[in-house]
Amino acid sequence: AVVSTQSTGHAKVMSENMSWNGEKTIIITCSFTPGSCSLTAYKLTPSGYEWGRQNKDTSSTPQGYLPSHYEKVQMLLSDRFLGFFMVPAESSWNYNFMGVRHSSSMKYDLEL
Repeated sequence: AVVSTQSTGHAKVMSENMSWNGEKTIIITCSFTPGSCSLTAYKLTPSGYEWGRQNKDTSSTPQGYLPSHYEKVQMLLSDRFLGFFMVPAESSWNYNFMGVRHSSSMKYDLEL
């Protein structure tokens, strides 16, 4: 499932990039189990986008957050990738495990 902080962060990034298509912009979660991992893709519903864009509560149980704010979508995995990936040039780039340290106002250089 998608937690409220993921919905909020995703909605805010989408609202700052109006050219992004909400039907093609997803949240991917990864669950680790003994011997494997599971990937699941979700997209925000219109009500989830609006809720996340306006949410200021960063607690684990913010008021108004509902499971109907997102829905599962199909994800196709392939060994062929089109495009490129940009990551910060210094320090760790994976803020999934340290989300409280991420800030949208962070300054960093990018590398391909």
